[in-house]
Amino acid sequence: MKHAFLIFAHNEQPILEVLLGMLDDARNDVYLHIDARSEQLMQWAKCYRMKHAGFYMIEPAHKVYWGDISQVEVEFDLYRTAYHNGPYAYYHLLSGVDLPIKSMDVFHDFFNQHQGSEFVEFWDGAAHECDLRRKLSRYCLHTHHMRDKGTKSHHLHAFSRNMFYMVQKTGLFRRKLDRNFRKGAAWASFTNDFCAELIKEEAYFVKRMRRVLCADEFVIPTVASNERFINKVYKPKQGQTPILREIDWKRGVNGGPHTWVAEDLEHLLQSPNFFARKFSSKDMGFIESLVLRISQQTIHQ
Repeated sequence: MKHAFLIFAHNEQPILEVLLGMLDDARNDVYLHIDARSEQLMQWAKCYRMKHAGFYMIEPAHKVYWGDISQVEVEFDLYRTAYHNGPYAYYHLLSGVDLPIKSMDVFHDFFNQHQGSEFVEFWDGAAHECDLRRKLSRYCLHTHHMRDKGTKSHHLHAFSRNMFYMVQKTGLFRRKLDRNFRKGAAWASFTNDFCAELIKEEAYFVKRMRRVLCADEFVIPTVASNERFINKVYKPKQGQTPILREIDWKRGVNGGPHTWVAEDLEHLLQSPNFFARKFSSKDMGFIESLVLRISQQTIHQ
């Protein structure tokens, strides 16, 4: 069966174009959501054509805000649309500034060998458990204004959000945790059976995750903790992450991941992971070199 690549993007057209070009393979179908506020990118994407892969735009488009329920709603739109066009061997959730770091031959060979595994990640430990309970047990207001920094409205929304949180905390108010929630990466690669389970849970999660900060951190890990899937979660080899994404949080700024640069070329090529995030169009020479080297990879290299 084919693989479905589920992408949501809002900027960086040159990187998105490289990503689509790398995925343009007869073994793939691509599903793309463009943020409704990104009108120029939307017009470009509507005119884009792939030669070999199937290509589907998700419409109507949503306005997507970091940390907000809109992220979850778009992800479910992607899951549902792809699933109904499937079945697929795997579904891969990506952003528009991610790139594969393996050739499609190497990529498909690996997933053929590991068919049935679920590539999801759990964030465990006391700090993550505390964060899970804090986010899921109390309401968070104005989540679609979390990144309005530097504006007058940001201060007003932040003040009302913090005051409402303190009222809940002082009043010992807690939302019911009605299941065994888990926290982890929203980015994942999963099977057709897992996607079917996600879609069955859509109404529950869209309702339960409203006014939860960073709600997308809880959907895939919670479903993966189901007894049907927990024993199928991939155990990474040395140097790999469970989700096969090369992401450098240590060098990131403002809480985001590090943006890969030319000095990282050999590191990315030698990585045992299969995707990397994130990239910037400010260094297209580096990206062109990376893509050329990746295209030369063979299965038995």
